[in-house]
Amino acid sequence: MELLRGLWDRSGVRRGCLPLVAAGILLLGGCDRSGPPSDPELRAELGLGDAASIHRITITGQADRTRLLPAYLEVVRGDVVQFEVRDRRVHQVIFPSDDLTGDVRSFLEGTGQMAPPPLTSPEVRLVLSFEGAPSGAYPFRVDGYAPSVSGRIMVRDP
Repeated sequence: MELLRGLWDRSGVRRGCLPLVAAGILLLGGCDRSGPPSDPELRAELGLGDAASIHRITITGQADRTRLLPAYLEVVRGDVVQFEVRDRRVHQVIFPSDDLTGDVRSFLEGTGQMAPPPLTSPEVRLVLSFEGAPSGAYPFRVDGYAPSVSGRIMVRDP
């Protein structure tokens, strides 16, 4: 079983079959599914209330260029962010420790979200929870086959 077990798989088979909720990183999947979760399915799987929103950041690229859509995202404490890959290359989402404030770094380390596993194909998703997150900037970068690209998630109070 790969490190990415539990991420959504477009083939409809969940790697691991039970949701993995590990110290704040939510790696999700679904048995006998035909694709990634819809927002209502993801909301039910995570037990999210109606107040929490699900946001997406798409990672894509061609030749020697990687793009983030969007590169800047504002969320409210309690929301989740889903990273999706749209190409067939490996991408790693990294929160550089030196770029984070103490509160933000402590939150990411305490929830196990500081170093998520790499995204290896379009069939997988990475879902990060900002439940209980301190307000502030969460700068990240995506490393992979092309030069790194930077993004920022801004967490606001509800």
